[in-house]
Amino acid sequence: MQFDTAPGRVDFLPTSLGTTSERTVQVRHVGDEGTLKLTGVVFDTPSDDLSLDGPVEVSLEPGEAAEWTLRFTPTGFSALAATLRINHNVNGRLPIEIPVTTPSQMGQLKVEPGLVDFGPVVSGTTQVESVWIRNIGVETLEVKGFQLKSGSSEDFEMLLTGESAGPLDPGTGRAVELAYTPTGHGADAAWLQVLATGLSPEVVVTLEGNQVGPGIQVAPWSVMFGAVPVGDVQIRSLSVSNVGNLDLVIDSVEPSVDAAAGLGLAWGSGEDGPWVLAPGEKEWIDVIFAPESSEEVVSGDLGFIDFYSNDLLAQPLSVPVTGQPGAPVLEVSPGDVVDFGFIAQGITGKRTVKLINHGELPLTIASLEVLEPAASEMGIAWDPAFAPTFDVSSPATLEPGAVQDVTLTFLNDGGAHGTLYGSLRIVSDDVAHPEWLLDLVGHRAGEPTCQPLFNPIYTHFGGVPHQTAKGSEATLVNVGTGECTFHDAWVDHCTKDGVLDICVADQASPHFKFDGVLPVGQVIGPGDYVTLPLRFEAPTFIGGPESGVDTYQARIIASLADPYEAKFVETPASQPGWTPGPNLFGDSGIPHLNIYPDIIDFGYVALGCQSPTILVSLLSSGPVPVTVNQILETNCTDEFVLTDLPEAPLEIPVGQGVGFTPAFAPTSLGERLCEVAVMSSDPDMPVHNVAVRAEGIEDVLVTDYFEGKSVQEVDVLFVVDDSGSMMEEQTNLSANFESFINVALAWNADYRIGVTTTDMDNIKGSLQGTPPVVTPDDDVETFIGNVLVGTSGSLGVGGNRSRC
Repeated sequence: MQFDTAPGRVDFLPTSLGTTSERTVQVRHVGDEGTLKLTGVVFDTPSDDLSLDGPVEVSLEPGEAAEWTLRFTPTGFSALAATLRINHNVNGRLPIEIPVTTPSQMGQLKVEPGLVDFGPVVSGTTQVESVWIRNIGVETLEVKGFQLKSGSSEDFEMLLTGESAGPLDPGTGRAVELAYTPTGHGADAAWLQVLATGLSPEVVVTLEGNQVGPGIQVAPWSVMFGAVPVGDVQIRSLSVSNVGNLDLVIDSVEPSVDAAAGLGLAWGSGEDGPWVLAPGEKEWIDVIFAPESSEEVVSGDLGFIDFYSNDLLAQPLSVPVTGQPGAPVLEVSPGDVVDFGFIAQGITGKRTVKLINHGELPLTIASLEVLEPAASEMGIAWDPAFAPTFDVSSPATLEPGAVQDVTLTFLNDGGAHGTLYGSLRIVSDDVAHPEWLLDLVGHRAGEPTCQPLFNPIYTHFGGVPHQTAKGSEATLVNVGTGECTFHDAWVDHCTKDGVLDICVADQASPHFKFDGVLPVGQVIGPGDYVTLPLRFEAPTFIGGPESGVDTYQARIIASLADPYEAKFVETPASQPGWTPGPNLFGDSGIPHLNIYPDIIDFGYVALGCQSPTILVSLLSSGPVPVTVNQILETNCTDEFVLTDLPEAPLEIPVGQGVGFTPAFAPTSLGERLCEVAVMSSDPDMPVHNVAVRAEGIEDVLVTDYFEGKSVQEVDVLFVVDDSGSMMEEQTNLSANFESFINVALAWNADYRIGVTTTDMDNIKGSLQGTPPVVTPDDDVETFIGNVLVGTSGSLGVGGNRSRC
């Protein structure tokens, strides 16, 4: 089963705008058996000027053919390049790719292919390949010459003839032969530069070749163990293949000198090296990781497995290995002492301890126990969701990163004075800390007291954009030795009169309000606390300092029932002759978002490569934080690397910023445009657009040539002071003029030199001497005569004298 295509490429001739040219492509079954299946017919074109008409799939018996019609309807004057691709079921042959080109309005050089791969070549022999030089434009161009660019391997040679350069008519082409004779081991590269007139004055073709020999290939290219429990053994297998055409001799395989402890190897055959693999042969090697301690590796990089062989291109071949000694890691917060403070007789104080699993594997909390001598008065509060707190406890598991709160209690069941000590024992499967002892201390007090206060004393909301709100909370703590019961709270309006803060009782604040249900009736034990939800509603800017920020304030007061004094206690409390001032503060202003840069052009990026990243910064430059509500991409294909876009919504504090680093990795030729829209709370520009452009090209190397003029054209004007004391200066100038001229002549300068004076009584700017302009055709004496302007002139405007 075989096939033939006709033609092998399609080059449209010049076509008038608005008219259509058609070309037919035929694929014929030229074999004598089997059914030829043509599938996945795709016309890869960068423009609507080119179109395809024909079947997407077709089956052909011997002798049958299928046809497709290509149409070119130009709407512009630029050349186009496209490819007709057809898949088939013939083993051993690549998919059909038929290049399609259209002409420009000038001569345009095109060299095909853009990459010449000579493949593996035996050392000392010569492989010859051809490139085609084509004129895809509409005017005759001149092929000026060929050269191998600097840095090219000497193993490549151009087999040029007298007809290789010269005129090239539209639609015609000629072949240029290239030879590769490798003289050393390994890969070689060169760059053929073709120079011509027309739209493409330079085209660079990449040449690649490789001397045959052994070739080592290891798969996968890296070994990833992940988290491995300490004391466990994990094995990952690598395949080692000889992809060359000579025997591969592997002298040794070993971990790198800085590899982590516990990293080992086992060759699949069980034999000691060296090992010999024939071309195409494959063997297996086991990489073993058996961590002995969770402290062995911190970064996750275990090292490399190095393969030493007779493949000179890999000396050695290093395979990275990553992993982490996996273990549960217990952290207790606080980690040393839990202080219950002063607890009155008959009162129970509570404190919270956090158990955190910072390891990579689940952590088992086997038991919790308060040890003597304080076990009778200190204990663990029952938590229905955490089995180690049960009277008959059982183990519980904390997943990596999980946090478990455990409430400890201290019931002062003794006297009015003294300190009681105890310990909390935490038993887990943390190998480093299988038993954690946490010291407990409680202080006995006599009569119970209710002493509430806000901690911290002040609640700052920071900057909030106009007409928006921000939530926060005030923490109300009982620092007494007994219990308090929360009763009520309110927010009074406060204003500023010069340097004085004035708060008006029973006048509700218009800007600070409660943002939820208050904990009315909740009992607050000694050292315990409740939180009061608050909201700051920022009004419209009413005129403040030059910073553009208005400051607002209020006073929150809480009322609690003191069961021991049978009264309500307020905090902050008023004192005789003194009332508390504001303790709630908030700023209101206009947010502003700066984005830099907002235009990105990656330029030309070769297929298979990725451009460098460019940092795009989102900066909060206003007086209050700015909120990025949403980030959207428009026309951004997968070729634009935008994986690190900030997650919205997010708030950017004043003076700070976030960023992302886009890049471009083309998979096809042509220009790409992309736009990233950043929507924020900036009222002046709620939508910032970041425009991104890039273009995929075939060649990695792009060279620009600039032709400078061989003759430098320059005009020189000498302004010479002709006032009374300047004769000496004029003489010095004339004496050194010959040195000036010699430099100008060395630069091959086409100069024109004029002389004027500072005398404002004459015509401003008039040139002196005959002739008034000195050129290379005049001698030095001519300038000397012009520069000696005399000393009878005035001092000029304001008596200032200019010296040359």
